[in-house]
Amino acid sequence: MVDHLLPLVKKPIRYTDHELNLPGLKSSRVRICLAFPDVYEIGMSNLGIRILYHILNRAGFHVERSFAPWTDLGQLLRREGIPWVSLETRTPLKDFDLIGFSIHTELSVTTALYMLDLAQIPIHAEDRGKNDPIIIAGGPVVYNPLPLIPFIDAFVIGDGEEVMVEIARVLEPGRREENLSRLAQIEGVYVPAENHGRKIKKRTITHLKEEDFPMPPLLPICELTHDRLAIEVARGCLWGCRFCQAGFVNRPLRNRNPDEILRLAERGVRKTGWEEVSLLAFSILDYPGLSPLLEKLSDSLSRRGVGISLPSIRGELLTDELLMSLSRVRRSGLTFAPETGSSRLRKIINKEIEEERIFQNLKKAYELGWRQVKFYFMVGLPGETDEDVDELIRMIKEIGRMGRRRGVKVSIAPFVPKPHTPFQWAPLPNREELMEKINRIRGSIRRSNVKITYHNPELSWIESIIARGDERLAPVLETVYQKGGHFEDWSEYFSIRRWREAFEENSYQPVPLKEQTELPWDFIDVGIDKDFLKREWIKAKEGKITENCRLSGCQGCGACDGKMEKETEPLIHYRVEVVKRKPVPTPVRYRLKYTVGEAYRFASHLDITRAIYRTFRRSDLPVAFSQGFNPHPRVSFGPPKPVGVLSQGEYLDFRLNQYYFGNIIAELNSAFPPDLRAVAIRPIRADIPSLTDLINIHHYVIEGEGLRMEKLSEIKSSDKIILERKKDSSTEYIDIKPDIFRITYNGRLELYLFFGKWRAKLWEVINYLYGREMMGRLRITRIDQMILSKGKLYSPLNL
Repeated sequence: MVDHLLPLVKKPIRYTDHELNLPGLKSSRVRICLAFPDVYEIGMSNLGIRILYHILNRAGFHVERSFAPWTDLGQLLRREGIPWVSLETRTPLKDFDLIGFSIHTELSVTTALYMLDLAQIPIHAEDRGKNDPIIIAGGPVVYNPLPLIPFIDAFVIGDGEEVMVEIARVLEPGRREENLSRLAQIEGVYVPAENHGRKIKKRTITHLKEEDFPMPPLLPICELTHDRLAIEVARGCLWGCRFCQAGFVNRPLRNRNPDEILRLAERGVRKTGWEEVSLLAFSILDYPGLSPLLEKLSDSLSRRGVGISLPSIRGELLTDELLMSLSRVRRSGLTFAPETGSSRLRKIINKEIEEERIFQNLKKAYELGWRQVKFYFMVGLPGETDEDVDELIRMIKEIGRMGRRRGVKVSIAPFVPKPHTPFQWAPLPNREELMEKINRIRGSIRRSNVKITYHNPELSWIESIIARGDERLAPVLETVYQKGGHFEDWSEYFSIRRWREAFEENSYQPVPLKEQTELPWDFIDVGIDKDFLKREWIKAKEGKITENCRLSGCQGCGACDGKMEKETEPLIHYRVEVVKRKPVPTPVRYRLKYTVGEAYRFASHLDITRAIYRTFRRSDLPVAFSQGFNPHPRVSFGPPKPVGVLSQGEYLDFRLNQYYFGNIIAELNSAFPPDLRAVAIRPIRADIPSLTDLINIHHYVIEGEGLRMEKLSEIKSSDKIILERKKDSSTEYIDIKPDIFRITYNGRLELYLFFGKWRAKLWEVINYLYGREMMGRLRITRIDQMILSKGKLYSPLNL
């Protein structure tokens, strides 16, 4: 339904569903689509949607996914009147029984409206009929569902692992009103049409189950925003940073068993070949027994060249032992989140950290080879003064001085008050003052090794309004969307003027919140006592700290029974096989010919490179790895395949640490993803030139109608064929005639092109012969790549 449009858009690979480990579709009474209001690369970086997809598949339901089409494809869909579809089967979203949105940022809500509109589903819940899908939403943003009520039929509050299966089981296709009534009876589900005036209790799972982890993990073809194996090692946090919504709404703390973590990491890497395993937790350094866990993980993953990364950390809890374990294979980014440089302000936000300890750990990280570190800071926090900003500048300068020639990335984000936190009563930050503070910080840092980025205060101001909005905000959201507002999280598509106009047209003014009054979202029970939040707000004003429950006993937040005991370091029973291979002086070099099928037709060269690296990691071949900061299999590639083209003749060279007497082709094909296949191989001498130095002819076959025969005649008869090539803001003219080695037509076009840096590109010749409007209808295959030498053509394998 949309495939013919893919050659016309910027990044077509994000719309194909050819992931490795994709489960088969189930046949069930209810058809479900999990939707994410952003592009595929961001949506598939989200562990939550992966977990729900796995759980619903395991429960036997027909479940698919859909992500927001980028603006270029969205425009084509509107022009041709095509409704937006699912990823797996290209089924129109309007044909599903249930669409579940996962909404993780306030500014993505207009993109959810964009997806509904493109899918030709009424964006207002009251306008949907019995044959329209039920629209539900979950994620952090819906802890205050009020601004979204006119658009969403039901909201899932809290953990989704159990409740999504319960929702799927009670649905009956075509019975909209009955379905909404049934959903309203499920704990953790808020149905505005049914539950008005009732308290909605957050859904909480008791522990993280190994069987709920998405195994085997889906491995996309295109690069994700967070492209790694993510394992949630803990959910919840007890530090109580007063600005952090996630830390409060995800209580109580639940830790995953370390044996499970080791099993998931080893199996996940074996199934995917990912280069990195990321351990996810809101406060990872609090995980009991983290040091022996990292040591075991390093033993398990190092032979495949796989590194370990941690999320942002408090900094002062990092130890030399942890740094040593993290640095054994590859040193991924090290991220600290002190939030502020002022000790006074740290007490207000309840994040009192030892600054000197952070500096000591930073020095140790540099000694162990880290070349890049990142720091997160905030501005506009309640009670912040000019002196606090001075302290922040001082700390950044010291960090830069310690880094010397090493890179230091500093990210500054304006404070955004969120519901269900002690700072939910904080006034809206003044965006002009925020920008002044950011500019002051940027102007005070002159070190070349410090790169400062910041979040636009205008975006943060809108996020604050949406986060604490009520039903009056819904018309504003709709107006913003009607004015073209979607992908508002992307700075190039955000427009503060659009929002101002929407506020004015709907006569909307945010209402200041008072401690003594009921808050609009108080009917959502996240398990935290509101009196506790009030006490924390008062303690913030007084600059008083509330200790971590694990360290000094229960603080009475209401999330548990108050009988919390100090957790001891768990024993690890999982045995890790440590494989030590003797290094060889000269690895053995092989040359491989492989084919590229439909799944990788729209893959870029980097996508294919990444897929092949991961294939070697999945295999049991004695692969030689590069040395240095980020080791990878020693593979060198031939000329890149043009995007949108199939191939029967791609080449690469790789090295093994020893001669392999087994069947290398069979071993690789057992690890290759679908539509990448090894077809021929031979060992070659170390002094043979590289593929890019040897190959100079590409042979293509183009099938499909629309060939302009007069253009073919021109190529054969003319001495010159001049084409216009636009590059950035300039235009140059190229003669493609010398770049065509041979061209014939007999029902299909056969084209032999010279390859080289200054040569004509395939798509330039195709556009000349067929025209842009036909390019999406053609099927192009690279038959082979050859070496033209002394008037004869040779295969790169025949040297």
